[in-house]
Amino acid sequence: GGEGYVLCVRADGTAGGTAQPKREGEGERETINQPLTIIQRTVEDLEYLHLLYQALDSKGVNRMSALVAFCISAFGGWYWRKEKPFSPTLGETYDWTSPDGRTRALVEQVEYFPPVCVWHVEGTSPGGVRFEMSGELAGISKFWGSYVEFLVNGCLHMTLPDTGEKFSWTKAAL
Repeated sequence: GGEGYVLCVRADGTAGGTAQPKREGEGERETINQPLTIIQRTVEDLEYLHLLYQALDSKGVNRMSALVAFCISAFGGWYWRKEKPFSPTLGETYDWTSPDGRTRALVEQVEYFPPVCVWHVEGTSPGGVRFEMSGELAGISKFWGSYVEFLVNGCLHMTLPDTGEKFSWTKAAL
């Protein structure tokens, strides 16, 4: 049949308390978990990879302004989500290659509680500029009854091997 159990979060943001059966024909409910792990969500920071490519293929102030746009774009996928990601198992990895095949990322869960993952990215811009990125990401989630609080902290480092340029930034807590 059409029955399943969900822990619901009402439209006004309050939690349903206990899991309730979903009845056939009943409207969709929101759940407290999303079907992704934190290591998969980490790779979503590369969703606007074209901004990074633009930064790498630019010089001077244009490079910095495009790099800032890329850093800020990482929050685009996080802000509107109310659900917390699932916790991956210790040692779980996620390997991703960009659709254009120029960039590859590898993320690994290295600590279970609090959850900490590390990642490494290598790629080449359309203009031929090679880059390497690495970082760590720690996330702590708390369920407060009527809302979920998810704090993300981390530091990211990018190196351009051909020029020796290095960039670092801190992931702001949400």
